[in-house]
Amino acid sequence: MRLCVRCHSPNIILASGQTRLGWENTITKMVRMGATGDDDDFSDIADYLTKYFPPSEVQKVFVNMATDKQIAAVLEISLDDAKAIVAYRDKQQGFKSIDDMKLVPNVDVKKIDAKKDRLIFGAGSPKPPAS
Repeated sequence: MRLCVRCHSPNIILASGQTRLGWENTITKMVRMGATGDDDDFSDIADYLTKYFPPSEVQKVFVNMATDKQIAAVLEISLDDAKAIVAYRDKQQGFKSIDDMKLVPNVDVKKIDAKKDRLIFGAGSPKPPAS
């Protein structure tokens, strides 16, 4: 947390289960982007992420950042319904919870409920650096 949340929300890992090699590659990418720490820090981070966030068979999506195509694929809904979700989301400036998402007019709430384990509502995008 000490190193990673300087640049992004910890929620970003919720949708990103990976193997040890995948996490090591991600950490290397973060170092290239400016993450600071020593080898022990990065090894501890890789150990933690590998143990608690392994690859998942269930694809997840950050609903407040996803495109209509991503939402359609993850929720297994029509592209028209996904476009309606994105349009409503953007008008409301994001969803705080699944209950907000269920307010989208003319979208089948049962389909949203059926795939709720695939939805992540927290911030997933990088935060601006602290001044």
